[in-house]
Amino acid sequence: MPASASVVKPFHIVILVCWLGLTIIAAVFFIMPRLVDFDPQHKLLNLAQKQVMQQIKILPQLRGIDLSNSVIHFTSKGCQCSQFSEQHKQQIDAQAVKDGLNVINIELGQGTVIPSTPAMLFVDKQEELIYLGPYSKGLSCTKSAGYVELVMNNYRQGFNTRLVVSQAQGCYCDIS
Repeated sequence: MPASASVVKPFHIVILVCWLGLTIIAAVFFIMPRLVDFDPQHKLLNLAQKQVMQQIKILPQLRGIDLSNSVIHFTSKGCQCSQFSEQHKQQIDAQAVKDGLNVINIELGQGTVIPSTPAMLFVDKQEELIYLGPYSKGLSCTKSAGYVELVMNNYRQGFNTRLVVSQAQGCYCDIS
């Protein structure tokens, strides 16, 4: 092999830099549309927890159901984002069952107080809101970026945060 063939030339560096730049641009182009606001219409922003619970209790799927000590998962038909949060949801369910909580799964349509799916509601013994919002933030909705585990741990220790998360970005399906 001739010695000149193994030398890195400026042309090679330019090609590498262009390839890396185009790869980054392509990644941003394909990934950024998946990062959306959980509450793009700001439906939850100025609602008190009691108002949120009143709106939740009138959902047809939850009328007449005892919501005390419950974890309620909200999904929507055709939401591709649910596949990314499924493992996280299973981990939450396992912990909820271990803590003696009821697990309820609801498929929502448009026109509810829940702005996007996948989402979760956590309710205490008196049917008061502990948490409402997405499982987590970010593209994959994983436990590592999660809100739910912190809220559940705090509740086990006697703290009720009454947390409504409306300002998060991740992979969510808007059902406003």
